[in-house]
Amino acid sequence: MTYEEIPLPAGLTLAEAARWIEADCAAEDLRVGSRGTLATYPGSIHWHLKRGQEMGTLEVTLLNRERRIHLSVHKNRTAPWTEATLERLASSLTARIMTFSTARPEGGGSRKE
Repeated sequence: MTYEEIPLPAGLTLAEAARWIEADCAAEDLRVGSRGTLATYPGSIHWHLKRGQEMGTLEVTLLNRERRIHLSVHKNRTAPWTEATLERLASSLTARIMTFSTARPEGGGSRKE
């Protein structure tokens, strides 16, 4: 399995993180195959993402309690597009988070220098 994990900064709402995930997935021309929650992580949001009718599935989970985004491709769901797309999606989400973190007013979060 290939995966990436992205921690969420204090002050970023889960609703905003979910909007970012969906916007960045749309920018990658991914369609939502399913959207739900994982029984092992109550309150999470879990997406199965597909590219058109191609084989392969990219999974993204927004974990509320752990405050992180988990992106993964299981071995039995790989396709030519999945790993490169996972990397681009992780990069775009990380860039959004970095911008959010640096744009916060002084004293407005847990950022340390």
